[in-house]
This record gives sequence, structure tokens and C-alpha cells, in this order.
Amino acid sequence: MPLSTAIATTPTSPTILSPTRDGREIELARSTVYLEFSLHALGDKRKVPAKDMDVGEADKKLFRLSKRILESETLAAIHSFDGKTRELIYDRCHPFKRGVYFLPYTLVDEVHQQLQERRTQRNQLVSRFLEEYPQLCREVAARLTHKYYNVADYPPVEAVAARFEMSWQYFEFGVPDALARVNPAVFAEARQQAAAQVKQAAEHIEALMRAKALELVAHLRDRLQPEPDGRKKRLHETALTNLAEYLAYFDHKNVTGDGELKTIVDDLRAKLAHTDIEAIKSTDTLRDRLGQEMSDIATQLESMVERVPRRRITLH
Repeated sequence: MPLSTAIATTPTSPTILSPTRDGREIELARSTVYLEFSLHALGDKRKVPAKDMDVGEADKKLFRLSKRILESETLAAIHSFDGKTRELIYDRCHPFKRGVYFLPYTLVDEVHQQLQERRTQRNQLVSRFLEEYPQLCREVAARLTHKYYNVADYPPVEAVAARFEMSWQYFEFGVPDALARVNPAVFAEARQQAAAQVKQAAEHIEALMRAKALELVAHLRDRLQPEPDGRKKRLHETALTNLAEYLAYFDHKNVTGDGELKTIVDDLRAKLAHTDIEAIKSTDTLRDRLGQEMSDIATQLESMVERVPRRRITLH
């Protein structure tokens, strides 16, 4: 199983122009490192060929049917585990492009250690599944019957093992200085392109950070507001803990130096300090006060989010 961790660096110090926005230099390239992350597992579903569909006189082209080729609690556990690993990446990093993220330097140690631990745990799950795999294949053959069983869906265990991958690499952002000696014109153009790329990525990151703050604050606000008949809504602890985690990691993830959002985050920290879920549930005045405060902050965030093109906001 290719479950290795590799660290890659450029042969020479990469340099880029320092892009600015509103007269402020964007520090993104200096405060983050590229994290290229890959995670793959065996799927448990396949499409049913049109020739095998029994839909009567209906047009088979209108149907998209699938079958489950394996039923395994261990494989389901791997898929669930992988989902939580992806959430870890999304919560600590900023997306750049498919499979590549901006990881703040201040979070490298934490993320690297967590990924190493999760790789070990995942490896144990995968080993257990591979031990079960031959018996699972025999069991499902009878359940699918000759009509839907396809031996090609069940490769040898060695080939199945190769379907599982968890790997990551670190890269510096920039243009190698050596390129300047090869072709100065190409080097200058590449630096301009890199600067534009950083500026666009910074705008995207700020849009994501603001949209996420709005999502969390609006959710807490909504849970604190009463039902139309005056009854209290059920308030789950995650409405507070998810927002608290966002606030805890904000200074690490604020790699673009978004001062406007920083002001709101500091205000949220002050308002939520020493506040716990049980106190909110049991104290009506606290619940009402927080509800109004979250409503006011959500209004501020809505105004900030509206200034950003909606097409750039992509929450995981």
C-alpha cells in the first residue's frame, strides 16, 4: 500500500513579486506552504449495464442504476475515516486547486502529526479489510446472482491493496531563481503570473473565511431565536463548539491579514468568553442577549460577504 509521506523542496530559493491590494502587501506566499494531499480508497458501487436492466417497456436511457459490489462494515469505516481526514484538511488549510492546499506555517507541526497518526490508524483498518476481502467476495457472489455478478469487479487482493492511498507532500510557492539565468524574460513573466495568482488566491481565501464566519454565526443566531409560538429551539453544543474552533484557529488561518474580519472575530471572542452551553440553556436573559448580539454580527458579516463575488465562495 503506497502510504508514504514525502517532503519536496525546490532546488533553489523561489521568489515572487509581492502583490498588493488596497495599498497592502499580501503575505500569503510567506505565511503558507503548499500541501499536496492525496486520499483514495476502494469504492463499493458499480453501474449496472443497460443490457442488465429490467425496466419493462421503459426507455433504458432514462435510468442510471448501480449495484453494491461489497457489503463491508470495515470498508464503510474506512470511507467514514477518510471523510474525517478530509475535514481535518479543510479545517486547517485553504483550498488552492484540486488536491492542493495552502497550509499556514504555524499549523504545519500539528497537521503533520495528525496526518501521521491517522495514516497509522487507517493502515490498520485497510489491513483488516484486506483480510476479510476474499470471504466478502464469496458471500456477495451468491447474493448478486449470476445476472449481476461480474468477476471483473473483484480483482486480486494485491490489486485491491493498491487502490488505497494516503500521501502528502510540501512545496514552496514561487518561481525558482535559476529560471532567471536561463531566460530572464520568462522569469519576469512567471513572477508576474505568480503574483497575480497569489492575489486571486488571497481574495478567494478571504471570501471563504468570511462566508464560514457568517455560516457559523447565523446558525447560532437562529438556534437562539425562539419559535414563532415562543418556544425555545433546541440548542446543540456543536452550535457553540464549531464557532469556538473557528475562533481558536482564526489567527493561524488569517494568512491574508483580513483586518476587518479580525475585528469581528475579536468581538465574538469577547462576547462568547466564559460562556457555556448549559448557562445559555438555563438563563433566558443570557440567551436573549447572545441572540441579539449574534444577529447584529451576522448583519455585519452579510454586508462583508455581499461585497465578494458569489462565484468565488466554495465551502467544503
